Amino acid sequence: MNIRIRTRHVSIMTLAVLLVALSIVAASAADQILEFKAVSMTTAMDKNGNAYTRFIVEKQTTLNGHSYTYGIPVMAFGELHAKAQAIEDGAMVKAIVNHRIMNDGRESYTVRAFLE
Repeated sequence: MNIRIRTRHVSIMTLAVLLVALSIVAASAADQILEFKAVSMTTAMDKNGNAYTRFIVEKQTTLNGHSYTYGIPVMAFGELHAKAQAIEDGAMVKAIVNHRIMNDGRESYTVRAFLE
């Protein structure tokens, strides 16, 4: 009986690990081209003390017949931070970005390259 309980425990643990692995895959990322108006541009510091630029892109959606707008952060790190700083407020920006959706539904974009 003790062996059966341990086997069942191992099976449950294996299933739990597989579910966590699948949820991480569900939060995968994809590159895409994003065109947005440069508004709400700020400079912030990452956890290592390096400066980066953050834009907020507004996205409009509808849920159960109710339309609403929410902001999604677009971040430019490293050498792209310097390029982002040269962008004037209100300018249209076209960039290759990495789009991520976290497990809790939050979205973010990381700039891979600015397009001319």
